[in-house]
Amino acid sequence: MKKLSIIFLAIILFSAFCGCANNSSSPEQKLNAAEIKANISSKYYNYKTDCQFGKTNSPTPQFATKGEDGYYIVTDNGYLLYTDITSGTVTPLCNKPNCMHDTNKCYAFISSSDNIAYNNGYIYYDYLASDDNSNEYGTSVRRIAADGSGSSETVYNCDHNIYDWIVHRGNLYIAVCEFDPNHKNSEFGRSKLTQIPIDDPKNASLLYDSQEYLPFASFSYLAAFDRYVYFDTDYQNKKEDIVETLYSYDIKTKKLNEILLPNGKSCNASYIYPLADKLIFKYKTDIYQCGLNGKNVKKVMTLDSKYRQIFTDGTYLYEDNTTFFSASDYLNIKKEDSRVLKVYDENFKLVDTLDLGDFNYSLCPCDDKYFIFSDEDEDNFYYLDKAQIGGLNGSEWEKTALEKID
Repeated sequence: MKKLSIIFLAIILFSAFCGCANNSSSPEQKLNAAEIKANISSKYYNYKTDCQFGKTNSPTPQFATKGEDGYYIVTDNGYLLYTDITSGTVTPLCNKPNCMHDTNKCYAFISSSDNIAYNNGYIYYDYLASDDNSNEYGTSVRRIAADGSGSSETVYNCDHNIYDWIVHRGNLYIAVCEFDPNHKNSEFGRSKLTQIPIDDPKNASLLYDSQEYLPFASFSYLAAFDRYVYFDTDYQNKKEDIVETLYSYDIKTKKLNEILLPNGKSCNASYIYPLADKLIFKYKTDIYQCGLNGKNVKKVMTLDSKYRQIFTDGTYLYEDNTTFFSASDYLNIKKEDSRVLKVYDENFKLVDTLDLGDFNYSLCPCDDKYFIFSDEDEDNFYYLDKAQIGGLNGSEWEKTALEKID
């Protein structure tokens, strides 16, 4: 999972409150495998056990996740923070006496992780084996208790670069590219997606295998909602064209399905999100909607630039006018005087336009309560109340500062 040139944090907060991270409240109730399986039904979403659809553009890491009683953020320098809206504080997830939270001895330090996910009482994160961080992809997935107690444990070790991973309904899904050992450079890769039961990792299942080593092979996105897992792959063919394919995998029937455009052509997706009871994805400048199984695809919107970012919180669709993916893309984007979000409902009707001023970082929602984010240097944290949506009419969105407690 590649880090962006501008590090951003984003998360939404809901109304429950459990106290600060250093004094976590009652132990979190964990569901066993049978309970998780019993909860699997159509149109079911539970942030405690399901993949949280808070990621932003592919392959953007998820720097924030919603927990049982609070919210968690990982900073660019590798510290896990707990956020509470009621007390208005951001605190390192560490109960070590007299800790200054500034070394790798701090319990909140999770190294160079750039993706975190809450699931069933634990915070999962990826870990780089390289001490100098020369490898830009994680090589293992670990977890720690969400209440800050206990040490971390390894869930899965990988001999290859992990392009992306998610936790969904008792399973860890890992997307990797195995590089050709017989090739002098690492341009040729074999893409694989594996399902790993967290309670029984030896019983792993291979869901997708490209079957051969392909030039510049990679995964671009990995997500899950309800009983489906979504991912896309790409590689370069002999004509040096990029071959892109978007898939849905039915966990119940164990069937793999390619998601095609209305004209029958293959595509990839820079964003995949649920919106109400449908799936939406972005391909180039167009937004498409389909069923959760990837069928009945139709175009619903066209953006004025391929550099526009979209994201959802399950209720609203947001269009961002300033997000870019890399320094080279930045040169191709028209400079905006102000950061603006357009907000659409599930029928793609524009319901509000929000002025974010000169904010130069991105937002990433997981529910319909709040955004929470930091400035570029992670010195200051704020939240935005989504209750303002519908009444702003282009005016500036009021932000509220959170106190960072070290």
